[in-house]
Amino acid sequence: MAYYCNQRIDPRERLANLYHFLRCHYGSSIRDQLEIKKSQWTRLLNGQPIEVGALNFYLSQLGLNQLTLQQQHFTPSLVVDYLEGQRNYLPDFYKIGAFSSKRIGASLLSIIEKNYGEQTKQHLLKSLQIGEDFFSTTSSQNKVSTLLYSHMYEFLRTQIGISEKDLYWIGQKTTMTDLNPHWKERYHGLTYTQAYAEYLEEISLYVEQSYQYELYRLNKKEVIFRKRPNPLMQELLHSKIYGNHESCVYSLGFTSSVGYYANGLFPLTKKTRCLYQDDEFSEFVVDLTVFNQPSYFPITSYPQ
Repeated sequence: MAYYCNQRIDPRERLANLYHFLRCHYGSSIRDQLEIKKSQWTRLLNGQPIEVGALNFYLSQLGLNQLTLQQQHFTPSLVVDYLEGQRNYLPDFYKIGAFSSKRIGASLLSIIEKNYGEQTKQHLLKSLQIGEDFFSTTSSQNKVSTLLYSHMYEFLRTQIGISEKDLYWIGQKTTMTDLNPHWKERYHGLTYTQAYAEYLEEISLYVEQSYQYELYRLNKKEVIFRKRPNPLMQELLHSKIYGNHESCVYSLGFTSSVGYYANGLFPLTKKTRCLYQDDEFSEFVVDLTVFNQPSYFPITSYPQ
């Protein structure tokens, strides 16, 4: 079971509690508003099973799907937001330690929609209870918790079945979206060592402050940098370790694209140590002697 889900949660009990919550909020008229038959309404309130097709229909009216009900941080009040026409909501949990750029999520969703389909994008958003306009609206919430991205990457791997190669490819592709036009101007014409030195500075200061980055080695053959947990983030989350392996895979692809903008080639990137395998830090190696050109489409085909 994925980290963002809780297998001990009974989806029917959670759905029953949700309908009780909505009845308290809106009154008895909510049943008619949601077009639920009286007999099925009684079963839903009592946590009894109903036909799958009907269940999926009722959930879709609430901006949910069955996976949402097993979400660790499912938030009933966001269903009210959905019913009242809001589409830029996000569970409060993903606002704790908001040190990661919102632009990452906007680019990710753009890639998912173009290469895996609108249905896959909506499935991801509903499952994690993210409003479909959250990443496309300008608001005071310009940064989010890195755990939001960790869970999005994990969802793509465990629920959609995207391979690690394709997640790496998505990381590479992120900088090529229209949402990141400055990359070409920033790194074009620089040497690899110049580009990666600037990259680490930009990541640390502006893009991903959820971790501490240390440049360990920088020469003409390789770049080695290390990622450690940020003590402030640990304190806010009450956890020494946060994130996951999938976030590292995505970062490897993202890091590879810096070389492309500097000199038109994607250097091979690999992880040699890992926070999520009992190491004190994750260590990333950029091999400037070996290049790994990506496909300009997903490596694997997925049904839409």
